[in-house]
Amino acid sequence: MAAYRENLLELLVDAPWWVSAGIAAAVFVILKFILPELVTGQSLSAALAGGLADAAWLIALIVLIPAPVSAYNTWKKDRLLSGLEDPAAIKKLSRGAFTRLVEGLYAANGYRIKPDADPCDEAEVDLIAEKNSQQVLVQHRHHKSGQITPKAVQAMLDRLEKDNAGQAHIISCSGFTHEASELAAGSAVRLIDVNGLEKMIKPGQS
Repeated sequence: MAAYRENLLELLVDAPWWVSAGIAAAVFVILKFILPELVTGQSLSAALAGGLADAAWLIALIVLIPAPVSAYNTWKKDRLLSGLEDPAAIKKLSRGAFTRLVEGLYAANGYRIKPDADPCDEAEVDLIAEKNSQQVLVQHRHHKSGQITPKAVQAMLDRLEKDNAGQAHIISCSGFTHEASELAAGSAVRLIDVNGLEKMIKPGQS
């Protein structure tokens, strides 16, 4: 699998907004007050520290940029989830809204969402969810008819072996055939229908 590269700003966008705010405040204090006290004299290091102190507010502002983006993303996900009270509401979503719902659910559960690095693979993985160095391959299908067959499950099993990933989730609005459920039983492939999605939205329900 190809490497997935991220920079600090992308990581902060995925984190809660207050993480960016806290880091920005710490950066400002360190550059403006602490670093100049540690480096004194006429050396090049002292000159560099002085330059950083002068630019502390600008550097802190750059670090703070992801905070409003993160807050908006959280608000948007909460707004999307709040209107889904039953499986019928999930089925009525547009394909794009369904995709955002799935991504939002994994993000809300602490997963970092990454694009699939092998889009031509037969497993047709839509996204990779990662948490604590564990990867979950996710395929989501918004079809209102046509159940998922064993072929899709087997393709995901093959992809799991190829990537050495921990789990795979296949999400379907139209359900799964009995044969597909039997093949997935006891494996690392979890099949999730609209009722399973509803439980992810409202994890406290029975």
